Amino acid sequence: MSEQYVSTIQLCDEIGLSRDSVNKLRRDGVLIPGRDFYRGHGRRAPMFWSVDSVVQALRSRTALAET
Repeated sequence: MSEQYVSTIQLCDEIGLSRDSVNKLRRDGVLIPGRDFYRGHGRRAPMFWSVDSVVQALRSRTALAET
């Protein structure tokens, strides 16, 4: 089965975070290009996100914080 990617707005709706929160996680290196998202060609091109991968990254981050 192929992985589905969604827009940033759709991702925010799915995971219940704001766009600013998602961008901060990306800038902080929690969300990784090629694993959690990809961007079209060009600096201002939209990003597309793997909801499953992002959720997994957030769960891993939470699990590490709890230990």
